[in-house]
Amino acid sequence: MAKKKVLEHTCFQKEHPLSPVKCRCRKYISIDKAKELVAQGAQFVIARYSEIATEEPCVICEGKENLVKNCSFCGKTGKITVKKVVPVYGEDIILTVGERKERLVNSAAKRTPRVATIESKHILRALGIVGLGSGAARKRWDEYELITLKERIRLLSPHKSVEEFEAAWLLWEQDTTKPFPIAYREEPADDAKTGSGRRYDYGRSI
Repeated sequence: MAKKKVLEHTCFQKEHPLSPVKCRCRKYISIDKAKELVAQGAQFVIARYSEIATEEPCVICEGKENLVKNCSFCGKTGKITVKKVVPVYGEDIILTVGERKERLVNSAAKRTPRVATIESKHILRALGIVGLGSGAARKRWDEYELITLKERIRLLSPHKSVEEFEAAWLLWEQDTTKPFPIAYREEPADDAKTGSGRRYDYGRSI
């Protein structure tokens, strides 16, 4: 038996933000995945509204030691019946609307995470060729270099868990002049006979 799927909305409709209609969203996910996204900030869509009757303390008699005689609100019962319209939530979810039914500014960023990249203008600013030179551009440059180095070392340490690697990286960042705390695979030495090493291993077909 196939597991039930629910619709994941990424649209925004100003008139009814939590009850989208006639949208083009077509992505279906499992119920477990939907619950996980709701825990992270997504919302269940409103399927319909229902009217319920609830009892609340009388606004006139509340807080008083004795109930008001001949109270026109509660009839000296201390309680009044109030009808409320409450939303009935469906199983589908929506990622782009917050609790106040407003568009989430960072919803696009959640779907497409952005990473640090280096563009030509960053290099020109860091070198002072464009403008007066930017410390922020140079900092971005250094940050990107560290991210690239981190991923290279991670690939050379395949048998370590994520937690072990992250702990070692944080320790190494405190003093990058020291060797990396975790032993990783070294680049093979140049050997013309075996075609190994940076100088001789240039991707020949086998």
